[in-house]
Amino acid sequence: TGERKLVQTIIALSSDAEVLLFDEPFSNLSRDWGSRLQELLRGESRPIMLTHHEWIPMFDAYVRLPLGAC
Repeated sequence: TGERKLVQTIIALSSDAEVLLFDEPFSNLSRDWGSRLQELLRGESRPIMLTHHEWIPMFDAYVRLPLGAC
């Protein structure tokens, strides 16, 4: 569910990991919580890698995988 995903993401943000990896952190979140999470990630100084199915214009670089590449 969205709540579980949000809690997992917040736990990761509070860790001392050097790089943050997220698998669709915005999935199943309300628009409000998705916006709040984007703000949290914008304030993060560590490198972030994530997967997502929509364009989120907030990151420095993107890698787009063609269909069937995985």
